[in-house]
Amino acid sequence: MKLIKRHVAAKSILGIVAMLLLFFALVSVIGFNSFTRALLDQYADGAFSTAETAELIIDGTRVEEYEASGGVTEDYKNALGRLEALCNSSGSTFVYVIIPDTTDYAHIKFIFSTMNSQSNYTVYDFGYLRETTNDDYRAKYRALYEGESERELVVRDKGVIETDPHITAMVPLRDSSGNTDAILCVQRQMDALTRSRNEYLRRITFVLLGLAALMAVSQGIYLSKVFIKPIKKITEEADRFAKDSVPSDIKLADAISNEDEIGRLAECIDRMEEQIKENVDDLTRITAEKERIGTELKFASRLQEAFIPNNFPAFPEHNEFELYASMDPAKEVGGDFYDFYMIDEDRLCAVIADVSGKGVPAALFMMACKMILQGCAMQGRSAADILT
Repeated sequence: MKLIKRHVAAKSILGIVAMLLLFFALVSVIGFNSFTRALLDQYADGAFSTAETAELIIDGTRVEEYEASGGVTEDYKNALGRLEALCNSSGSTFVYVIIPDTTDYAHIKFIFSTMNSQSNYTVYDFGYLRETTNDDYRAKYRALYEGESERELVVRDKGVIETDPHITAMVPLRDSSGNTDAILCVQRQMDALTRSRNEYLRRITFVLLGLAALMAVSQGIYLSKVFIKPIKKITEEADRFAKDSVPSDIKLADAISNEDEIGRLAECIDRMEEQIKENVDDLTRITAEKERIGTELKFASRLQEAFIPNNFPAFPEHNEFELYASMDPAKEVGGDFYDFYMIDEDRLCAVIADVSGKGVPAALFMMACKMILQGCAMQGRSAADILT
């Protein structure tokens, strides 16, 4: 954590990776939902297609005959055998026919019940009576019997499910008068859907981690080359100059090839070193002639004057405004200063500040603050970010 706080590259990489993770999380959720819907549609289409075929086997006009057969007649056994063959060939888990109790649809009676040979479940005996699974089933039975719907689909993939996640396609079996006598149901387990979704999640996770790692490495290399190394050179040169007070033989502007704000900052440091060296030389000559305090005030006054805008009217190329400024220190020199510059064609930055103290220390600190504020402002930051 301390490493992240102390290094710009670490903070930048962490921010980019965090945004990348957020983006991929949103994409994954959208993709997961779309993927699930598409698979469910395929499952439903297959189930209804099987139901349509089963309708050709179970004649709706003979439901009463099948119900009265007791499940032992040759016609009944023949229909049941063909239904079992369809259940296995279509990959369905169950294919069954039920007659609900139409008083409240709270109970159902099984007329036909078949199971896929690969399943571990048990078929319901002929005439088996059981409670309706839930209110969702009850409402769909009612809709089919009362002619409100031609087909219904139940998707069960949440909560406690006796036969694992599955879908059930339901179609009505009608008599010669068009009345619904029974409901034909095709149930398919969603194990393939679950496997496909899990595989999708694994793949998207691997892709996410790979891209996040690639982004972190590439961004680290980019930041190191474009920002960190140039800033490190500027920092090292500033520390060296602070100790030796002698401009370097190799200019920062030559050592740093950036043409952006960092490059301009390097040029400013070079000019600052030259100006400070010149001013120090002047101070040395003046000190021999005048008293130390007077010399210091004169040097600081010149330094301060040199670093505040003094050519007016400012920005003559802008006809939409005129800008003038002046500063009259209470003493010979102080820490007050003003500054202004165009950030781009449409934005003007103006700075008014008061540095604590008087004399050369305050003026030098003013100069450093002025450069830092301008450097931050030229990066396009907000006023709050610049002051921070």
